[in-house]
Amino acid sequence: MLGLGVTGMLSPAHAETDSVLSLSVNSHSNIPNALAEPNVFGDNFADVNYRINRYFVTSPGNRLSIGAELGARQYLRTQGLESILAGLNLAYSHRAGLGPYAPRFNVGLSLNRVEFSESLRDSWVRLLSLSVSKRLTPEWLLNMGVNSRQRHAQPDDNLIFNPRFGSDVFTQHSQEFTARLEYTLLNASAVTIGYRYRQGEIDASSRPGTPLLNITKAIARDAGIGKDYVTYLLNADTQGLSLDWNIPLARDTGLTLGFERLLSRANQGNKYFNNNLRAEFNVRF
Repeated sequence: MLGLGVTGMLSPAHAETDSVLSLSVNSHSNIPNALAEPNVFGDNFADVNYRINRYFVTSPGNRLSIGAELGARQYLRTQGLESILAGLNLAYSHRAGLGPYAPRFNVGLSLNRVEFSESLRDSWVRLLSLSVSKRLTPEWLLNMGVNSRQRHAQPDDNLIFNPRFGSDVFTQHSQEFTARLEYTLLNASAVTIGYRYRQGEIDASSRPGTPLLNITKAIARDAGIGKDYVTYLLNADTQGLSLDWNIPLARDTGLTLGFERLLSRANQGNKYFNNNLRAEFNVRF
């Protein structure tokens, strides 16, 4: 009987499909995550992304989703960082109570394959996330969450730069906390202030001779950034502040304008900044 009940709740009669096509143009001020001039340079890039999810209502206030994602990124000047992405995701959502002010708890797991024009960065990326959302008033919505991210790449011994270190710079693990406070305006647009704190491994590229050699865990030649660059694997803490403005254009289309300021700190006082601008157009099917 239990099996029949679960099967019934996962039947097409209790399911709906949601898909979104996103097109965005982006500007990052520090593509290599370098410490200082002359290694810092910015670039613009375009993203196209398609996500589809199938939602199943398992009980009142609870739902299971299964989805897939395809994406691609094209840079304006940087030649080795163009990428394609394909992935799957699974998530479960539970609403603790009735009414619009009841908090909703979410758990999700995604697995993506990302391949670059320079194969050193080709990776499997696994993300486990936990989050809660709570409407505080009709205008204010709070979202908070934590995630654990694991990235696995295949090192290339032909790219070893220093025999004291391995070349496995893109196998990384990190944890992140996020908080977002959204305010809905009278015209149905919304302004969101966000904060995130990330702790774990990052990659930073520069020309040889930087202080990063004293704190790195791995080094590899980095043709993706530039033939005279090398990539370092570091432990670092990253903090980011963001501001987004979501503008509905029609019933199923919208525009998001966003800005984020990032600061990453590694050992021995090494740090880098990154300013990110984004304009994203979304169409929901």
